[in-house]
Amino acid sequence: EEDEEEDEDDDEVLEWNLRKCAASGLDIISGLFKEEILPTLLPLLQAKLSDQNWLVRESAILALGAIAEGCMEHMGTYLPQLVPWLVSTLSDAKALIRSISCWALSRYARWVAHTPP
Repeated sequence: EEDEEEDEDDDEVLEWNLRKCAASGLDIISGLFKEEILPTLLPLLQAKLSDQNWLVRESAILALGAIAEGCMEHMGTYLPQLVPWLVSTLSDAKALIRSISCWALSRYARWVAHTPP
């Protein structure tokens, strides 16, 4: 019975859903187009990051994390404001906001580690 529960947990982790596909797509697009997507994407995300609906905020944080690798070299202008904001979301009432913020911050860890305090 315990093995069945573990198999079900593994299936949930491995299951691809629309959310995961969208994040993967953004990761690929950011890797291909790099800074070219930022003028279009960042204003949209900025509006979504302050949305009253926590699901909308969570999706914007997911998108920020998804573009990290492809756009890292060009995010330097935005990260001094973005990283403290992401840190502040670690105390959000919603666990999924806190969780996705940890993941997004981990995607920008290289920038944080190489930036003087």
